[in-house]
Amino acid sequence: EKKQVSYTVQKGDYISLIARKFQVKVSEIMEWNNLKSETLFIGQKLTIFSNETVVQAPPPVAPKPAPVSTSQYKYYTVKSGDTLYGIALKYKVTVAEIMKWNNLRSKTINIGQKIKIKTG
Repeated sequence: EKKQVSYTVQKGDYISLIARKFQVKVSEIMEWNNLKSETLFIGQKLTIFSNETVVQAPPPVAPKPAPVSTSQYKYYTVKSGDTLYGIALKYKVTVAEIMKWNNLRSKTINIGQKIKIKTG
């Protein structure tokens, strides 16, 4: 029996990630919440019906200083037919991470654009 769960959208969340967490379909989340697009907002409350119990971490109290990282970046040049999702899969990262590393405000990318990917 599926339980109704209230989920608050966190920084870095996107609808397919939430769907995977709860093992439901993106279309179901959109239907249950009367969403017209897949765009979510931090703090937005979603109603989800799932067999999965996902414990949501409380929001952080204060921002922690970023750890000093020895990460390297690789640059990927966008080709015809590429999507952020496809590039994320190829490099085993998330769309949200790519958007953060490149200060992208939308998921729109252009042919020839160089995308920074963290490799370490």
